[in-house]
Amino acid sequence: PTGPATGLNAFGGLYATGNQTFQQIQGTPTPVTLSGTMTELNLTEADNTITITNPGTYEISYHVVATLTNAGNLEVGVQNEGETVTGSNVTIALTAGGIGTFTNTIITDLEAGDTITLALLSSTSDSGGTVNAASLTARQLN
Repeated sequence: PTGPATGLNAFGGLYATGNQTFQQIQGTPTPVTLSGTMTELNLTEADNTITITNPGTYEISYHVVATLTNAGNLEVGVQNEGETVTGSNVTIALTAGGIGTFTNTIITDLEAGDTITLALLSSTSDSGGTVNAASLTARQLN
């Protein structure tokens, strides 16, 4: 059967450019501020979140460039309703002032009303840093 004219049932994304500082508490997720919105189709983008309107299987991708003030592990991952999405986390050991590029794509099932966010974790409590650029996209697979 012929699919939708766009080839997608749902698509959306958020992004950030420019530097944003963050402070970490060990083991506590810190949401990445994503103030820019991309073209959306059957999704809602607001307040650093992508809200799912069509239930189904989604491809979620992200890209983050970040630095830590102190040496340590920085972890980036996708959260759904505050819970980490399995397979979404990427961890990089950074030196003080070192730059890490985090990129990941996962496929997961989502329900209508689920909210997707991008979050940072650190292995040390006093480790702050800077996110230099970030993006998060979700697209429903046919």
